[in-house]
Amino acid sequence: MGHREPSFKFPAFGGTFLGYDYGEFYGGLFFKAEDNTIYEILSENIVGIYRSGNELFVFTGLNHLLINEGSIYKIENISNTRPEAKKIENLSGRPYEIFPIEEKGISFKVKGECHEINFVAPNIVKPCAP
Repeated sequence: MGHREPSFKFPAFGGTFLGYDYGEFYGGLFFKAEDNTIYEILSENIVGIYRSGNELFVFTGLNHLLINEGSIYKIENISNTRPEAKKIENLSGRPYEIFPIEEKGISFKVKGECHEINFVAPNIVKPCAP
C-alpha cells in the first residue's frame, strides 16, 4: 500500500476501499474497515471501481511492454467483515474509458473495442450495442 495516495477511494460495506495503480510495479485493492483494520483484497492495478445497487465492480489491468491484461471482479461482503473479490471476466487487455451506463451497466474499451457489462443480465460482458 505504501505511503502514496490511492488512485481510488470508495466507501462501501461499512468501510472504504483503497485502490492503487503503480503501473509495471503493480498495485492493489485494500479495504479499510470502521475499526481501521486494513485487508488486502487484490494485488493487481486498480483502474476503476463502480457500484450498482449493493454490488461493487472492480476493473484491473496492466499494459506495459509485452503485457496487456485486465480483469473484472465483483466484490462481495460475505462474512460482513472482510469483503472478497470474485473474478467474473478475464479481458484481452487493460480496460480504459470506463463509464457507467444509466444504472444498466458499465461501458469500457479494451484494445480499441467497446464492451459493456450488463447489471440486469447475470454480469455478462458483451460488445457495445451499435
